[in-house]
Amino acid sequence: MQKQLTLQEFYASDPRRAHSHKVGYGSLWREFAPVPTYRLAWVEITGELYAMELSEADERKDPVEVLGVLWSWPQVEACLAGWPERCGDQRSLLWARERVRRWRPVLEESQFLQDRAWVEEEHAAERVTAERVTAERVTAERVTAEGVVGERVTANGRASRSGRMRLARRVLKVVGLPRRQP
Repeated sequence: MQKQLTLQEFYASDPRRAHSHKVGYGSLWREFAPVPTYRLAWVEITGELYAMELSEADERKDPVEVLGVLWSWPQVEACLAGWPERCGDQRSLLWARERVRRWRPVLEESQFLQDRAWVEEEHAAERVTAERVTAERVTAERVTAEGVVGERVTANGRASRSGRMRLARRVLKVVGLPRRQP
């Protein structure tokens, strides 16, 4: 069994971590008991998602556990989808560990195409986007339905591809369907 590193040792073992952007995912993660709590964070440059036990008065001495490596922020977001509802619950850290352990990183977009459920959801999202753009036919207007902000459309009433994709992502977020990872 490998010795757990402290936060200070964790950062010292790879100097890139100290200068990398970090994305926090809450600091009320629990294992079995109310204490100790853990903070989850993702280090962008190394792709490491780690849990730091918040047990020491000096944060640099808190133990760190690397849960896994996820190479992009969208992968982390997809892997931990629903984390705000879980953070703070008993056994929430176990949920996060299991999600990361079972996560299958996507290496190529072609892997998505093999997943029939994803293809069906993608088509549904495109239909929603097309219907919304066709129904509104606006130029630089806001689509107020469901709080979704629309994208610019050209003179012929069609949104640019990037605009349609941004709108589709926003619609999926509001509707609650999973998003495709870039």
